[in-house]
Amino acid sequence: MPRMPVRMAPATRAINFGGFGVASLLLLCSHLFGQQGLSTLRGTVTDKSGAVVAGVAVSAREVSTNITQRAVTTDAQGNYEMPGLKAATYQVTASISGFKTSVVDEVLLQSNQVRRVDIVLEVGEVATEVTVSAASAAIQTEQATMIGAARDSRGRVQPKFTWARTESRKKP
Repeated sequence: MPRMPVRMAPATRAINFGGFGVASLLLLCSHLFGQQGLSTLRGTVTDKSGAVVAGVAVSAREVSTNITQRAVTTDAQGNYEMPGLKAATYQVTASISGFKTSVVDEVLLQSNQVRRVDIVLEVGEVATEVTVSAASAAIQTEQATMIGAARDSRGRVQPKFTWARTESRKKP
């Protein structure tokens, strides 16, 4: 007995194809969701006199995982750039023969941020290490964003500042 082909109504075919199309689109675009929120770390490496230093090995190690996420070398102008870093706290290390290794701790990268970390190398042996903390850097020169803000009791954004109170009192 020969098999008869099954005919689908046009509406059924459209639903079947529509479901396949949506599933395919989600599958093909799913890799884009993982790319959101990546940041860039960039800067210039100079010596104490302000002269740029080319060929410096610069690396960014994520503090929470202890994994080096990027390792680059400065160009002829002493510049480096590390795109595609996730939001985290990093330790940036710069080293080259003839200079002390420079370590910048507590470099906080926020989502979709371009952060500039300029490094100054000191002449000396590579075995010697100079550590600098970037935690207090509150001025961003790469983007017009405010770092260190909080909301007050009415929900308004207020910058975080520390003021030294000095009162001038007149002596009677």
